[in-house]
Amino acid sequence: VSLKIITYNIGTGLDESYQTERLLAVLKLVKTGDADVVCLHDVNVRQLKVLQEGLESTYLQFQVFVEEKNLSGTLLMLKYDTVDIPDGSQPYYYDFTQGEGRIIGTEITHLQSGHRFHILTKCFR
Repeated sequence: VSLKIITYNIGTGLDESYQTERLLAVLKLVKTGDADVVCLHDVNVRQLKVLQEGLESTYLQFQVFVEEKNLSGTLLMLKYDTVDIPDGSQPYYYDFTQGEGRIIGTEITHLQSGHRFHILTKCFR
């Protein structure tokens, strides 16, 4: 069984022109890399909109930072035609008590093989 995963830190603290260049490179990488799961960290609201527009027909996207009114956060994306979320295994998150970061995760089923995986990604604060 092969499960392709891409994880990348977009880097919101960088110069805006470099952020844009980096974001477009990541968007191209995700489109051509054909990953089943993509975990992106330090995504800001502007970058999230670009990613949503460019990938919404290909990936189910899960994030909570916008609803929390945070400036940036983590985006977990699952490819519609290669993985599925089993009933009762909806994406979730929890924060560490010391303010050290957040875990975002979910259980997925690889559609071709039927194997189940648990995906976790941690973002540090």
